Amino acid sequence: MNGPLLEVADLTKTFRLRRGFPVAKTVSLRALDGVSFSVGKGEVLGIVGESGCGKSTTARVALRLSEADAGSVRFDGQDVFAAGAGAMRRLRRRMQMVFQDPASSLDPRQRIRDALGEPLRVHGIARGKAVGERVAELLAEVGLPPVAADRYPHEFSGGQRQRIGIARALALGPDLVFADEPVSALDVSV
Repeated sequence: MNGPLLEVADLTKTFRLRRGFPVAKTVSLRALDGVSFSVGKGEVLGIVGESGCGKSTTARVALRLSEADAGSVRFDGQDVFAAGAGAMRRLRRRMQMVFQDPASSLDPRQRIRDALGEPLRVHGIARGKAVGERVAELLAEVGLPPVAADRYPHEFSGGQRQRIGIARALALGPDLVFADEPVSALDVSV
């Protein structure tokens, strides 16, 4: 039997914050304290908890978008924290994230065709006309018309922006998707 696709062991993350007025002092906020879990190929894992309990931080640290204080993350047997720039780029192609806030995860100056096409070009998946075709496929997968590709993020509802975020996460055909409250911004009709 093959090992897990993702192994997270004893993750710890503390944020240092400045609080107080008129004299600010530094306080420590322990966001993660010994978080461990594993996910096998084809499995789904849900992490449930109240607001502020560390769900988003767990995903960000596991993807190395934020640095951990301690612990380890292995993806398909590879140590994520020890990966160099080239190895991390290859890993990021296989690990994607749907962010909780679609408005802040999309560049407001970038048309949707560019937001969805950029990862395809960067990772050498598609070039030229093939990029536009794949963008149209991704939009169709999330229930948006092809004309959406020519619009900017502010021209969409929150639910539509969330669907664009989902399309972007699926663009590279990842093996693992971290979905940080992916349906919280979706429209009721979806």
